[in-house]
Amino acid sequence: MEGIPFKEGLFTWPLSPGEQAFLLGNQCKACRKIYFPKAALCPECLKEDALEDIKLRPRGKLYTYTVVRVPSPGFKVPYAFGYIDLPEGVRICCQISAAEPEKLKLGMDMELIIGQVREEAGKPILGYLFRPVKG
Repeated sequence: MEGIPFKEGLFTWPLSPGEQAFLLGNQCKACRKIYFPKAALCPECLKEDALEDIKLRPRGKLYTYTVVRVPSPGFKVPYAFGYIDLPEGVRICCQISAAEPEKLKLGMDMELIIGQVREEAGKPILGYLFRPVKG
């Protein structure tokens, strides 16, 4: 996939068509709390050396969303933006890829994809998005 990631270390890159991407978080070995993006120390129990890297499951449920209709520089409207609840108990704030944002429904199943989130100086900026699970 051609483009520049908006921030390194947030997700894995699918290396071939059909390969699944994953968000990269961490989990505290002491209290088991999970974080995304990764935390430098556990905010729950304040342990610095207890965090281990994990891949978060790539499917979740749409918690809430809004449809953005007024463009910011580099973004094409309309687009959806919202929160996805993952099975690990993490709520992800992200752009939502949907051809028809008006068909989004709270609680619907969503899946992670890596794609263009905006454009800067004519170059695609890539990031993590969620889209409705097909069918």
